[in-house]
Amino acid sequence: MSFEDSSRIVDPSLRSSPPTALVTGGGRGIGRGIVHALARAGFAIGLTYRSGSEAAQQTVSEALSLGAPQAWSVAADSGDLTTVETVTHEVASRFGRLDLLVNNAGMAPRVRSDVLETTPESWDEVMNANLKGVFFLTQRLARLMMTQPLHPELEAAQIHFIGSISADHVSLNRVEYCVSKAGIATIARAFALRLADSPIRVVELRPGLIRTDMTERVADLYTQRIRDGLVPIPRWGTPEDVGRVVAQLARSPLPYATGVVLPLDGGLHLQRL
Repeated sequence: MSFEDSSRIVDPSLRSSPPTALVTGGGRGIGRGIVHALARAGFAIGLTYRSGSEAAQQTVSEALSLGAPQAWSVAADSGDLTTVETVTHEVASRFGRLDLLVNNAGMAPRVRSDVLETTPESWDEVMNANLKGVFFLTQRLARLMMTQPLHPELEAAQIHFIGSISADHVSLNRVEYCVSKAGIATIARAFALRLADSPIRVVELRPGLIRTDMTERVADLYTQRIRDGLVPIPRWGTPEDVGRVVAQLARSPLPYATGVVLPLDGGLHLQRL
């Protein structure tokens, strides 16, 4: 039987079970907005967090109140490969399957430094968190997703990578972050190609200026730049903006498409003369 045939197989017993999603870094910021939107869409949700257990538990409570039939959290440092098996075990034991993986966890440099002053320590920390952990968790969970029948409520299982406009817009005071997001773009393309003949679709979403705790320290600078015309749609993006797109794609994937790059940046990626 071909993958094309197997992708149409559904397990009738799943009709009484909700589709499932894992959101890494789901306790705050963009991840929290994604969890909220998926809860409203009826997904059972697991989320990972590196620190801030109280915030993660609060997000779990919010997800349940918004309609998620199940929600839970697990501590996991995306830069520590020992947590890959921990997260995989939690997904397998709590859900038994996975319909949507949202790779959102990541970090910015602790200290913004000029490209001539970037340290090996900062480089390694950002690369481990934003690239290494993401790749190997996706690899492990993709294997699980390939063995399961399609959920009857969904047109496809999906893997979403939350990248950044920084993949092709260089910042000279956080080059390690920009390089890591360019790497995410390559990882997304690799998984899209490898999984193209399976019932799993891959999307890379590229947020622009999103108002979160990560951007708070430069909020005044970019608020003024937005006023000065930096972003064609003249406002900050919100975690809710990203969450709504993830939830909409999860329920209605783009037909005959994988490896799609979707800018969520208010038009910031558009070149102008």
